[in-house]
Amino acid sequence: MAYTWTGRPPPRIPSGYPVDVLLAIDTSLGTSVGVLTSDGQRFDATSPNPLKHAEVIGELIVSALSQSGVSAEGVTGVVVGMGPGPFTGLRVGIAAAEAFAAGRGVPLYRVVSHDGVVEGFPGAEGEHLLVVTDARRREVYWSRYVREGDTWRRVHGPAVGKAAELPEGVPVRDGNEAGLLATNLAVLATRMRAEGTDFVTEGALYLRSPDVTPSTGPKRVTR
Repeated sequence: MAYTWTGRPPPRIPSGYPVDVLLAIDTSLGTSVGVLTSDGQRFDATSPNPLKHAEVIGELIVSALSQSGVSAEGVTGVVVGMGPGPFTGLRVGIAAAEAFAAGRGVPLYRVVSHDGVVEGFPGAEGEHLLVVTDARRREVYWSRYVREGDTWRRVHGPAVGKAAELPEGVPVRDGNEAGLLATNLAVLATRMRAEGTDFVTEGALYLRSPDVTPSTGPKRVTR
């Protein structure tokens, strides 16, 4: 199990944007918890293990808050990634975020995890980019983005399809390899609030179950 805490220079948020103290949680690609402080500092506590979300989520929340110097009472909003991601793991992160926000009585902001994967990734004006993650059953979840200024805007997806059916000639960012820092979601949510962009209002984007057939009971053995 690996934990990393990283204090970074302030993210590129234009002046005049409201910056609250945000706790961000994502369990779509491993488990990541982050804190974006009121002065724009970012602190992440992560575990790359694709399993054991429930076992580490509490420790990561405590660690991210401790490294940032922010108390639970100092958090003014919670951001959570809504997938795409595996059912069990994604539910752990969403439940933790909902519980924290409800306990503190602060807003909960739901965002698409793919948007966090591409947040902060460099690109030229007008460039297109695909973010792709494993959707099981030999398929991928993919989202298409276009570069506008210094940000990426999602223009399609998340959608499910065969890798061979992805748009041709568009660079691909593999989310499973790139991973996702929760503070990317906090920066994203800050910008969305300022710009009046709608947050996710529908349910989580779950991966489908593996393509297997449940057992119907003991098999009869003959000789």
